[in-house]
Amino acid sequence: MNVMMDNRGFSLVELMIALLILAIGLLAVAQMQILSIQGSTGSSRITEATHLLQDEIEKFRQPSAFLKIRTATGFTNSAMHDHLIDRNPGNNNDLDSTTSYDYAETIVMPPRNNEYTRYVNIKNICDGPSYTSCSDYDVLMKEVNVIVKWVEGGIEHKISSRTIVSGKDREFF
Repeated sequence: MNVMMDNRGFSLVELMIALLILAIGLLAVAQMQILSIQGSTGSSRITEATHLLQDEIEKFRQPSAFLKIRTATGFTNSAMHDHLIDRNPGNNNDLDSTTSYDYAETIVMPPRNNEYTRYVNIKNICDGPSYTSCSDYDVLMKEVNVIVKWVEGGIEHKISSRTIVSGKDREFF
């Protein structure tokens, strides 16, 4: 009795095709992982920049921004009051400028040492008696634009936020 055994298996060609399909699938998954990491890094940079921007805007909204402190020789402006001075009136027509600004600072954020530049442009809307359109001469109103710029992958990015702050000069005894 002659019994033929059914020895069916995979040929070398079938095995090579299966490995090729598996390799293409793994490469696609690896590419998706790389894009995911890049997107996550970009999101992290935008979050840091937004934090720096919001932090600066909040400084202007503090009540101490309009505070004057009594000294032996009279009154002096608080540090935040000086922060609200329009140091460059020439840029008042373009508060989005990063070449003509009231002040700027470079900030390095740990742990990755990401570098950002924060620009602040201030425009006097109502600044005491020199502006006759103000009904209350004690009121100070400033338009403030904060811009944060950074470079990532050779591409320059920037975000900005604009606000109006107002208050009265107040004396602290």
